[in-house]
Amino acid sequence: MFTYIVVLADRFEETERLRYIDLMRNSETQKRYFVKIMIVGKQSVGKTCLLRNLLKEDIKDVSSTDGIHIVIHRSKINIENGKWIIEKDRPKPKKSRDSIELHSMDNSKQLIMPSDLKSSDLFTATSISKRPSKNYARCGLWDFAGQKEFYCTHQAFLTSSAIYLVVADMKTNFVTEQQKKDTTEDDISSLSDFQEEDYVGFWFDSIHCYRTVDRRTDEESMNPPVIVVLTGKDRIGKNKLQGRQKYLDDQFSQLHGEQEKYQHYRHKYFISNTKDPDKIFEKIRKKISEIAQNMPLWGKSVPLKWILLEHLINVNRDNGKHFISFNDMIKMAKQPEIGILDKGEVSTFLHFQHEVGNIIFFKDIPDLIIIEPQWLANAFRCLVSDRFKIDDVHDVSPIDKRQISTDWTLLNNKGEISDLLINTLFKLKGGDYFLKQKKQLLEVMKKFDILVQIEGENVYIMPSMFPPSSISTVCMDIGIVKANCKTSWFCMKFKFLPPSFFSHLLVWLMNNYRPTRVKSGFALYRGICVFDLDSSRCEKLLMTMSIDTIALQIVSFSKQTQDLLEVCSGVRKDTRRKIVNLKKRYGIDLSYEQMFKCSDCTCHTEAFSLKQLIENTRNYCSHHQEAHESATIYSPWKVESTEGHIEKGMSKKHSQILQTCSEHMLENLYNVDMICEYLEVDDILTEEIRDTIKHKNGRQEQTKELLSILPFKGEKSYERFIEALKITENKNVAHYLEQQVGSTGTF
Repeated sequence: MFTYIVVLADRFEETERLRYIDLMRNSETQKRYFVKIMIVGKQSVGKTCLLRNLLKEDIKDVSSTDGIHIVIHRSKINIENGKWIIEKDRPKPKKSRDSIELHSMDNSKQLIMPSDLKSSDLFTATSISKRPSKNYARCGLWDFAGQKEFYCTHQAFLTSSAIYLVVADMKTNFVTEQQKKDTTEDDISSLSDFQEEDYVGFWFDSIHCYRTVDRRTDEESMNPPVIVVLTGKDRIGKNKLQGRQKYLDDQFSQLHGEQEKYQHYRHKYFISNTKDPDKIFEKIRKKISEIAQNMPLWGKSVPLKWILLEHLINVNRDNGKHFISFNDMIKMAKQPEIGILDKGEVSTFLHFQHEVGNIIFFKDIPDLIIIEPQWLANAFRCLVSDRFKIDDVHDVSPIDKRQISTDWTLLNNKGEISDLLINTLFKLKGGDYFLKQKKQLLEVMKKFDILVQIEGENVYIMPSMFPPSSISTVCMDIGIVKANCKTSWFCMKFKFLPPSFFSHLLVWLMNNYRPTRVKSGFALYRGICVFDLDSSRCEKLLMTMSIDTIALQIVSFSKQTQDLLEVCSGVRKDTRRKIVNLKKRYGIDLSYEQMFKCSDCTCHTEAFSLKQLIENTRNYCSHHQEAHESATIYSPWKVESTEGHIEKGMSKKHSQILQTCSEHMLENLYNVDMICEYLEVDDILTEEIRDTIKHKNGRQEQTKELLSILPFKGEKSYERFIEALKITENKNVAHYLEQQVGSTGTF
């Protein structure tokens, strides 16, 4: 009954989680079936042709996707035999949906509010069949643009509850690590450095960020599942085809055994989009159906009234409605056959719909609930796409036209985008349509950190458009030389970092500090940024981010450096806490190792692990070709060893409370891994202990392991545990424990 709770509970706020559990216990439920298929890969490898072949459509007029092309309600899957039913009699548009004239997308249509929602015309039938919908799964296919400039927008649509088709050219070789490029040791590696062979690994890494956290260790494969489709079979000679297929088979077998991310891999196909008959694509359809039936959310029960309300959303979407307000949703929920009168339940329903990827919803943007994801994708592409020509701008004065041209250059050179250019791009690609919702759209883009506004400035910045630079150039511009007081580097070494993560951290830093000004503007570059820690501008924070490492260094231009230790400690802990928050907010699973480097090393060269520094009092530095005292490298960041906690255990009173309340916590504690992360940030747990807890089989086993360890982790461990509960949507559990302190009896 509570499968959805197991999979999605950690993404709910506590009140919503409790409300959902109550609904599942006390209301009528029905099974929900839906398949979301995400087609991803480098540009020009045949993603759009594959989508059309899966839908049995002509591919003659295919052009490069500009943004995201979403096809919903064109097909459905028989849940008994896995057969796809594809609409054949629907008029084919002259242009693919991603290239439809945006000004024709009108949202002015009234809400459809049928009085007979369960009638055969609406609820028991879909738009492409009169057969009962309970025997079929709705199917949505998403074709993602392969151009790198769109990668910053993909985060709004990627989800753990999807099947991914990773598409690549058969001529591509696949490697486990990014190849070495002809760059100086001072450069920051990024997506711009990618070669052909890097993209398959990149997409497996990206999908791995959305892996199911509550995975049991005895499972052979991870979710979300991935099917690899290798295109261009017709461009390889017949005498070489068999050998090429065997070579790629061997590569994938090797990768599957070497790296955890390839455990998402399920199957691969070698195809020709132009030459293969439909029976080849039927095999892919069949495999998708087979995989879908083993997905965690397939056929799981939800409240029946939620099924009805979701259907009502779909009816309005099919009628051309792209977004609604919260008040509209309240009206829809009050429809007699649905009968949801509580605003809190409506909010929980919307959160659920957002998590499964059916809508885009933020509580603090109530006037823009996006029920048509294609509409948002089209709005994104207005600002992100590079398909802009100044000659296409009409009906403006010569002065404004020159300014627009200047602003476009500024966007491409510095990542700054003016209000005038935003208006121009919205109008050019969407008429007045997007301008009417400009305020809300910009708020949504700010939610995903696609756009950022600097306080006191009249322009937005677009981090994905920042110019490249090098550490040496940035340091020279700021005046950082060896004579200045530079701390060691604190690094967080990830297995992989999503492209959008730099933007997320950048926005957080901008909310706390002001970007440093240099002659050319702000010291904001691709993968490098510099901030003033206070109004004196004497202390500065450098942050760099490469494909797998975030590095921080603090520089002081002041002789008064006695407070630098506290500054470093605060920055380190705050940054690590923010990373935990970002993981929860965006539903991604990332892990990293803390590492350190001496102050003169470049930010991405070989670093020392914290464990290595603690175990050895001195370590050899290959950069300086000499030994460094370990404490001088990690002590500026005020790293505490957890070993001392064993000597001073938790107080007897608090230890007894945990023991007495263990059954309550086993039933009611969620976000266990996040609790452990906060305890690690506070130096209560080690990375090794957190990793051990994380790999226990399920939420309750994780809780049991944590409760067995905490009493031996120092006097502060109970206090920090309570704080972590409150941060991680476990306030009721925290309150329950706090009540025990004042109760009579043992305590």
